[in-house]
Amino acid sequence: MGSDSCHLLLLVDDPVVQGLIETILDQPDFLVSTFRNVGEALDQLRQLKTDLVVIDISARKDGVDIIETCRSINQEIPIVALSVHDSIDVVVRAMKSGADDFISKPFDALELKIRIRKVLERKALAREVKNKRQQLKEYDLYDLIFGCSRMMVPIRSIIDQVADTDVPILLRGESGTGKDLLAKVIAAHSLRSNSPFVKVNCAAIPLELIESELFGYEKGAFTGAGERKIGKFEAASGGTIYLDEVGEINPILQSKLLQVLQDGSFSPLGSDRDVQVDMRVVSATNLDIEEAVNDGRFRRDLYYRLKVVEIFLPPLRQRVDDIPHIAEYFLEQFSRQYNREPMNFSRKLLRLMLNYQWPGNVRELENMIKRVVIFGDETPAISEISAKKRVGLSPDLGGMISIDDVQELKAFEKEAARRAERLIIEKALAKTGWNRVKTASYLKISYKSLLTKIKECGLHPEVEVAPMIHGED
Repeated sequence: MGSDSCHLLLLVDDPVVQGLIETILDQPDFLVSTFRNVGEALDQLRQLKTDLVVIDISARKDGVDIIETCRSINQEIPIVALSVHDSIDVVVRAMKSGADDFISKPFDALELKIRIRKVLERKALAREVKNKRQQLKEYDLYDLIFGCSRMMVPIRSIIDQVADTDVPILLRGESGTGKDLLAKVIAAHSLRSNSPFVKVNCAAIPLELIESELFGYEKGAFTGAGERKIGKFEAASGGTIYLDEVGEINPILQSKLLQVLQDGSFSPLGSDRDVQVDMRVVSATNLDIEEAVNDGRFRRDLYYRLKVVEIFLPPLRQRVDDIPHIAEYFLEQFSRQYNREPMNFSRKLLRLMLNYQWPGNVRELENMIKRVVIFGDETPAISEISAKKRVGLSPDLGGMISIDDVQELKAFEKEAARRAERLIIEKALAKTGWNRVKTASYLKISYKSLLTKIKECGLHPEVEVAPMIHGED
């Protein structure tokens, strides 16, 4: 039995019904513990991990009371009530006492499995939404993301304008810049904030599973499909779906994704019916998606559907003013999470953090501070940043490099030239307001060469909204 099995607690008096339910739920992903004694069942609920309780209240005068007791032991536990009595009064009493669903006896085997799975799915989504709200309440992600950097001002303005609309948003930027956090902020400040936020990592799902994960499937759709499963789009209906690494979606599925965006409907695998959904789509990528479009790897019409509003998150090295603010946020968060005494950064570590380039962006900073908090010592972090600065030959070359740092002169020259060229291009683009035609003329290189160098250097404008706002072409 796998560690991720769903543990069900079954409280049933009738041995026939008990045996029937055990047979129905005899599946690899279910672990069933059956009791006829109420006290023993409640003891297990108190002591062991339990994912769902099924109670037959038919033969028990105290059936409704048992539901209330289970709910008092674990406020979050999903509870399904069974009864041969299905009058409105019985159903209402069971639901008011804390049951999440009511199933009349006799019941269909397939119906029982489907109803139990739906209760589990609803509870999982409810927990996810509650956790996200709690995170947003405890830690102000809005301030964390936008900080005090001038580069984030236009992004903050756009988010304020579009968060409460349903227009699709495409987030761009290097890996680790905080696209996931920004997607959560958008959802939390939208009119759908009380509905599910469902994240899909398109790059992490195997190719053969991504269609069924996104759109679900019907029973018998393929070998092993023993029952219907809802997909991520259906689970997100009413809320927000976040498609991370959307540029990795297989071209074959892109047309189906386009249909969902256009019509709000799709057909699950093995189904001849359409499922109607209503959700806000936020997507993200760190790829050069324009190149993918030009190469035919990504549909142009889908690209424009996704990027009604397009936002570029700048790398952390361009938001130096925000580094202390973000670092303090993580220091407070992890001190609370790992029950550690609050601590302060030394001036030496702060200086190193401000001068370091952070190639892993916010994620790298987060991981470093997590280690500082857990071990209660910033010395390893100081050594780590210092070593990386020597190996990486930071652009702040003046006074930072000794002869011991340079092992191969040619490698040093090449790296220094690359960083200097990047810095010059970045400043020229800023000077022209990211007008690439003017920048190419200013640097006395061809427009095509400039585009190539921008791509090689990984440069992005602060924020860009489709259609283009720079007015250069």
